[in-house]
Order: sequence, then structure tokens, then C-alpha cells
Amino acid sequence: MTNKTDFDRADFADVLSRYDLGNFVQASAFDHGAANSNWNLLTTKGHFAFRYYQYRSTEWALFEAELATRLVDHGFPTPKIFADRQGQFIGSHQGKPFAIFEFLEGEHGANPNTSDLGFRHREIAQCLARLHSLTADYWPQFHEHREGRDKESCLATAIKNAAKITDPERRAVRLGWLRDELKRLEIPNELPRGVCHGDINYTNFLFLDETLSGVLDFDMACCTYLVYDLANLIYWWTWPPGSDPDFSKIQALASAYQSQRKLSALEKAHLYDALKMATLMGIVWGFDDDPDFYASKSRIEFLNSMGREDFANRSFAG
Repeated sequence: MTNKTDFDRADFADVLSRYDLGNFVQASAFDHGAANSNWNLLTTKGHFAFRYYQYRSTEWALFEAELATRLVDHGFPTPKIFADRQGQFIGSHQGKPFAIFEFLEGEHGANPNTSDLGFRHREIAQCLARLHSLTADYWPQFHEHREGRDKESCLATAIKNAAKITDPERRAVRLGWLRDELKRLEIPNELPRGVCHGDINYTNFLFLDETLSGVLDFDMACCTYLVYDLANLIYWWTWPPGSDPDFSKIQALASAYQSQRKLSALEKAHLYDALKMATLMGIVWGFDDDPDFYASKSRIEFLNSMGREDFANRSFAG
């Protein structure tokens, strides 16, 4: 994972002094990840994963701590979060929250657009369905501090990041396009909701001996409609940049998912809208990035040309 804050021996010694996890030996940055500062932490008692939330609030971190504890208690393969001697899961160092997680063994998933999915697509989809079975109708404390996956959150993020576009005309055109696309979306309130992982990037899955060993990084998790995660899985695992989505892979993912959790008719009908929202969220997070904007815009245009009914028919054929 990418580091944004430097820590030295004294910093780690201060953090570890609050736990019964041994004394500091060494620490190195993880290779994967895009937010927060994340370290592979070695102590005299073992390996741990240290996360420093320098861009997040304490409430944001507490949401993740409660979610992680619930998932581990139910046997879900995600890292355990350790409490300090006072029973607190989230600490503070230099005014920012941090947490210490279990270190899970395994290799990060490979890019499915450049490697064979093989056995992995089925395991990933089934694991995602199991997650949703555990988090349906679950609203952790401080869920309101997490970014949503709804029209309002999407537009708010776009307006914030549009400030980076220096040309007023280009900024106005881009925001106008987004508003028009958001009006096309149909996301019924009746869709089943709960906690979604929110970032189904292949690097957030660990494999050990060709078996799924861990699901990482709930930093983007939020309470929203559950089918959003399945759409995000389709976005990352079946749609290579510059090409059309592979509907044979979409069908395989949907079938594997439904072997563990059946989708409602409403979820099947609006998977299309969820995929559009996942694409739009990716756009607004980098709203000022022209190459990414136009590449993702072409995906929206593809979905618009297909339509909701045709997409559902092709995704759930047979």
C-alpha cells in the first residue's frame, strides 16, 4: 500500500507501547493501496498491518473497526483488528487515527484483464455474496460519515473536484453532462441495502495455494444498495479498458454470486444502473483528468446504447 506519512522507530515505539503486541523491530511500506499510510509492521511477537488514516476522520476509522470486528466474528476472511490495553480499536497519533490489523498471508490477485480468471472469479463472487449476507440491513455506527454511492454524493464529489478544472466552459460542460447522466439513473429505494466493500479491485483479494485467503481494505466501504458491489466486480473483472464488457464472464460472476445469495428481480433489473453509478463514481473522483474522463465516458455511452433491459437479458442469460 502507498505511504503518505513517514514514521520512524520512535513513532512506532509510541504506538506499540499501548498494546501487548511486542516491541518494534522494523516496518516497510506495502506495495498495494492508494489511500492512507499502510505498513508491514514486524515486532518481537509477529507481523501486523499498521494503518494511519491521515486523510480520514476518527468516525471514518471507527466504522471500519466495527465492521471488521463483526466480519471476523462471523468467520469472514478479513484481517482482525487489535484492541489496545484500554480496549480501543482506534488510536490517535499526532492528531490522526490509526489501527493495527492482523497480517494475512497470501498473494494479491492479478489483473483479470491481462490474466486468466481461472478459479478465482467464482471464489471472489461467492465471497462477495457471503459478505452481503452478513451485512444486509446492517448499519454500523458512524455510517453517515462514509461517502455514499447515490446521485447526491456523486454530484457533490464532482462539484468539489471540478474546481480543479481551470477552464470555466470545460468545467460547466462536464458538470452538465454528469447531471444529465445522473437523471437517467434509476436506483429504487426498495433495493436491498447494507454494507458494501466499495472497492472490488483485484489487489484487495489475497490468494494462498490457489485459494482465497483474505479480503482487504474496507476503507471505501459504505452503506448502500448491495448490488453496487456486484456492479463494481463487473467493472474491474469483466471490462478491459478500450473494449466491450465480456458478457460470458458477467454471467459466470452473476451465477457464482447467486449460488450463495439470490438476487431479487429488482436487483437484476438495476444492476445496469449500479454499473453506471460505479463508472460515474470513478469519473468524479478524478473529474479533472481528461484521459480517464473520456475513457470512462465511452463506457457510459456504451451502456446508454444498450439499455437496461438488454443489459439484464445478456447478464442473466440462461
